[in-house]
Amino acid sequence: MTGNRMHTPWGYPQDIEELAEGIWRVSTAGHGGLKLSRERWEELPDVVRDSFLNETFAEEDCEEPIARTLLGIGDERDREFALKVAHCFDRYAPALPYLAKAGGG
Repeated sequence: MTGNRMHTPWGYPQDIEELAEGIWRVSTAGHGGLKLSRERWEELPDVVRDSFLNETFAEEDCEEPIARTLLGIGDERDREFALKVAHCFDRYAPALPYLAKAGGG
């Protein structure tokens, strides 16, 4: 996957880093987030996918820590931030039960 061929909701990527199979971290001039393969996207619960703004993308400010946590590539800091986001924004509240499970709760 190259920046020359990928378009994101935030524009064309300046940097692309593969974090895990089917998960790329993309950065544009002004924003960024994760690009997920169709298979990785479908690993997210339906209600979580429905809360994200763009199919197969997780924007960096709110959605990325949720996706990282639920896809098993995040750390405790990602999980804590994902929980804050899900508690503060109704749009992401459907992720709360899944984030609790991801932390063993």
